[in-house]
Amino acid sequence: MERGALALACLGAVIASGATLSPAADGTWALRSRGAAVRFEPNGVAIALGGRLVRWAPEGMRRCGATASGEAHGRLNLYLGNAPSQWREGAAAASRVEYACAVPGWTVELWPVREGIEYRLRLAPGAVKRSLAFRYDGVDAVELEGPGLRIRAAGGTLTESGLRANQAGRPVSARYARPERAGDGTWRVRIELGELDAALPLEVDPAIEWGSFLGGSGDDSVAALVERMRGSGGVPILDRRHFLRVYPRCFIGREAIDWLTREERLTRDEAVTLSRRLVERGLVRHVLDEHDFEDTALFYRFAADETPASRRAASGI
Repeated sequence: MERGALALACLGAVIASGATLSPAADGTWALRSRGAAVRFEPNGVAIALGGRLVRWAPEGMRRCGATASGEAHGRLNLYLGNAPSQWREGAAAASRVEYACAVPGWTVELWPVREGIEYRLRLAPGAVKRSLAFRYDGVDAVELEGPGLRIRAAGGTLTESGLRANQAGRPVSARYARPERAGDGTWRVRIELGELDAALPLEVDPAIEWGSFLGGSGDDSVAALVERMRGSGGVPILDRRHFLRVYPRCFIGREAIDWLTREERLTRDEAVTLSRRLVERGLVRHVLDEHDFEDTALFYRFAADETPASRRAASGI
């Protein structure tokens, strides 16, 4: 293998962990993870999803280069271009990027999370009144889904979730308004905010995920999640009794939500949404097929743990 090919392979192995960002040859910063590649360009974030490009940016964003900060675990060997003088060995990997001049009074900070990116908006006092606006380009539709968004594109599906806001640690109500089509392939998204103190800065924190548990067709990711939930250190699966009936190999809904919030770092609302997706896909069901997934003490069972006896019990036979 030539040295350049070896270097790129090593770089890919580091980036694929989802924990680091690397400089591209054109001076921008990039992230590659399972399911998507991301480039932090001067006019916003470009996500290559299934061979198609989706762009995200604050509305009215000025051309503004992203700068990297923070040191991630591990080191990178960077052989960019043909000139050996430009090559770097043992370079520190960045953990986040920042747009400090995107919109007057705004700082946009982004960092990688599991199969996605989280972003934080830091807004100067008085920089926003009651809402924030963003645009998605290269998408078919943006829809409200529970407390978050579902972004449908030809190359796959993104979700935006985990929305929360605060001023000096005081929670501020925040919710997504109904998205609006703004042109062919372009959708406008607004975050509506509660009452603000004009003298205090504001922070807003959502996350964008792709090919993931909450996204569209990430079958491999979902299957891997179910295996983790059923495996060692997963959700407790036991024979459980309710009144006079024993339900074999089942788990408690609330304990599954606890596990998802702890291990996958989802909010409880997101964990319920995900669990209901598992029910829709036939991977999980209520032991008597009487309930959707709830964050309660109801009993549920993975499809992989079904037996003829458990199916007869659900049928009342």
